[in-house]
Amino acid sequence: MLQKSMAILWPSFLAAIIAEGCFFSLFVPSELPVAYDGLELTAAAVYTIGFFFLLGTNRLCQYADLVLAGGTHPALATGAGCSAVL
Repeated sequence: MLQKSMAILWPSFLAAIIAEGCFFSLFVPSELPVAYDGLELTAAAVYTIGFFFLLGTNRLCQYADLVLAGGTHPALATGAGCSAVL
């Protein structure tokens, strides 16, 4: 169970880091439209919210990938961890 969790969590974490860097290199947090006019968010808060949104989205995609593959990820089938994939 831990290996399945890490097969979902670790790649989604890395993808969220890359997506966060790409997204916020194109958009400045202060220029993004906010749904609530009275809500004052700092740039760090926008970065944090964006990171967790991207992390959750990537986590769902990784989970769907694992479910659609039938739970037979090469690293999970051998029990050797990431070294079996490399």
